[in-house]
Amino acid sequence: GLTSLTTVNIPASVTKIGTEAFRDCEALTTVNVEGANPAELGSNVFDKWIFDEDFNEYSPLENVRIYVPYGCGDIYKSAWSSYADKIVERPLTVTIGETGNATFCAGQAIDFSNTEGLKAYAATGYDSETGDVVLTRVMQAKAGMGLFLSGDAGTYELTTLESTTHNSLNMLKGTLETTTVNATDGDYTNYKYTIVDDVAAFYPLADNSTINAGKAYLQIPTSWLPAASEARTIGLRFDDS
Repeated sequence: GLTSLTTVNIPASVTKIGTEAFRDCEALTTVNVEGANPAELGSNVFDKWIFDEDFNEYSPLENVRIYVPYGCGDIYKSAWSSYADKIVERPLTVTIGETGNATFCAGQAIDFSNTEGLKAYAATGYDSETGDVVLTRVMQAKAGMGLFLSGDAGTYELTTLESTTHNSLNMLKGTLETTTVNATDGDYTNYKYTIVDDVAAFYPLADNSTINAGKAYLQIPTSWLPAASEARTIGLRFDDS
């Protein structure tokens, strides 16, 4: 019944929303849900109570829209079926911090050709003399492809594709789920992009390192690396600049 409430943000940590939690919040227009898995809903959570002498019932709030993560629209419409026509799937986005670079991986094919201010790269080579990985710009990326992004700080809305025939030699391994990675993997040595003492580079991973979902790490064939490579960082060389 809080008539001044217009927006609610529901973090992924929420697992249950109680009965009538937002009942009669008639100014509520925006519910931002962060979790990929729908919370359990009680009864009449986003409803208003309509009552007069001859008629009384619950009815969904007229102007509310429930925004859920990209790719989660169907599961929310099934779980929160009373509000299926109120659920809106947010577009796929990526946020670039002040450093201007990030690794990235998405479960959908992406078209970067018209994303102004943002470029996507594959790791297409390694120069053992300089210790640099060669980053080659790509305009399209397949689902699950590890990428290195460079651009102005900000949040970008990405254009998804049903599929793409684009292929590229790529030493970046994408992580669609949070993944535990060791220092070496068979014939490969693994590196994570990060910034240490203001130096941005790929740094050697320790065993049992965690790579977050939606990111990527670099795999270099161990045979390509000079001696004592475990202490060496991998620099960046962009082939378009």
